[in-house]
Amino acid sequence: YNEARRSFADAKKTHSQLKKTLSAKNKSAAIIHHDNIDKQHANATIFANAMSWELNSDKPDNAKLKEYAKKLYNATVIAETEHQALIRDVN
Repeated sequence: YNEARRSFADAKKTHSQLKKTLSAKNKSAAIIHHDNIDKQHANATIFANAMSWELNSDKPDNAKLKEYAKKLYNATVIAETEHQALIRDVN
């Protein structure tokens, strides 16, 4: 959980820095990708927090933990796919 949160915080920081370095021409092409990546980072944070709350509950529900883990994984994969599309579109 902590590693996932650190990883997403680092990814979001890097993503924000990259946004600032794009040329005006590339910024317009990248807006949708940036929005989608930001959305997936937010989703991943929500699922990581939900996992933490579940783990800290008196009786953690394994089914819920698996569901949150799957959603966290999916958000990560979608963000990475979107990042690859961003790189492809601005180069």
